[in-house]
Amino acid sequence: MKVAAIDIGTNSTRLLIASIDESGAMEEIARLTTITRLGQGVSDASRLQDDAINRTVDVLSKYSLLAHDYNVAKLTAVATSAVRDADNEQDFLNKALEVLGVEPQVISGNQEAHLAYSGVLSDSKIIGTNRNVLVTDIGGGSTEIVFGDLQAPIFSKSLPLGCVRLHEDFFQTDPPSPSGIGRLQLHVRRVLESELDTDLGDRFVPVAVAGTASALAAMTLKLKIYDPEKVHLFKLSLDNVLDILDRLSLMRLAERQEVVGLEPERADVIVAGTAILAEVMD
Repeated sequence: MKVAAIDIGTNSTRLLIASIDESGAMEEIARLTTITRLGQGVSDASRLQDDAINRTVDVLSKYSLLAHDYNVAKLTAVATSAVRDADNEQDFLNKALEVLGVEPQVISGNQEAHLAYSGVLSDSKIIGTNRNVLVTDIGGGSTEIVFGDLQAPIFSKSLPLGCVRLHEDFFQTDPPSPSGIGRLQLHVRRVLESELDTDLGDRFVPVAVAGTASALAAMTLKLKIYDPEKVHLFKLSLDNVLDILDRLSLMRLAERQEVVGLEPERADVIVAGTAILAEVMD
């Protein structure tokens, strides 16, 4: 049976089409990511903007047609931080229903964290480490951090530390001012220290998922064409991430858009995302 899953995030909208056999084994057929910036301005206005809704619905329409072309039997869609934080979420959900045929489910931060964790545990190489896992999922509106064993999460947190949210809150200049970056880093550190007070021990595998971490890996690898097989399980060090943060923070947006391995559409929020990941790693 062919199925499709759509993830409507604050910064990007993703589609996965896959075939699932009777044993539950999945084979990927198609995977697409489009930066739609649905959460633009939500942090300030608590509302989804009309332009952002229209951009995202246009992409959902294209994804729906593609799923139809692949004769998908079941399509599921979820919406995350931007939609759950907006006062006018139903306006968006109604328009999404029109083009998808199903209304996206608005999931909680805890549900989002658990789904990210399940995705990581689907990888046999992660399972093969026989260690606990710490998953960090930096999104546009929130960051989910989950710690657990190879069966289930032990604890999970959804924190208001998304790259779009913090970019809009802390950066008013191009390039970002050193004071703005410093205030962002201090804010992230304070949130992490107040929310993550559990002793994790020293035998766990740290895994980062989603666009920020993938972009940092692609930049380190200097990938002119994104290659998920090279990015998947690529090891990033804290020194590596801090070096990228230093370089990107000195560039204007137009310069960041030319960086090999970085999607031009992600160039504005990558500094905030990189700063979040650096603080988590530290």
